[in-house]
Amino acid sequence: MGVIPYTAHRPPTVPAAIHIAVEGGHWWLSFAAEDPDVTMPAKTLDATTAQIAENLRHLSVDQFAERTLGGDRGVAKPLMTSDGQVFDLLPVQKKRIKKIRRQRQQWQRRAARRKKGSKNQKKAYRKVARYHQYEKTFVRTMRTKPAMPSSSTQHTICMRLKVCRSKI
Repeated sequence: MGVIPYTAHRPPTVPAAIHIAVEGGHWWLSFAAEDPDVTMPAKTLDATTAQIAENLRHLSVDQFAERTLGGDRGVAKPLMTSDGQVFDLLPVQKKRIKKIRRQRQQWQRRAARRKKGSKNQKKAYRKVARYHQYEKTFVRTMRTKPAMPSSSTQHTICMRLKVCRSKI
């Protein structure tokens, strides 16, 4: 193989697992190692957790529901809250994804029409793999950064969380 440069965030140790993959012409290396300095958290509750739990026990079901907000990351929609709000991708992001998919499909058709086993067919399939990898990476990064429908909704969510923390 060769030498692979990387940034060590901890002193190097013998890896417990190594995974090497090639996707879309890019090589990926990941490895896991035991860290002897990390200890598992204690099973006992600390004072602040116990205090929060005690304060929540005094709330009725309606008061508790009023002060909580749940979120679900999904496949079709990046984020949906327990009160029914949907946070979708921006129109420009949807347009980019649609363009990437269309280009990938075009290259798949071009590759299928080329002579089987030829160098040109292999190049076309490499291009398909690159578009697929780009789409996968793009969608993954957009899911972690969902677009908010409006600034008022974002303000409402922040206010609900502050109210929840201040009254507990």
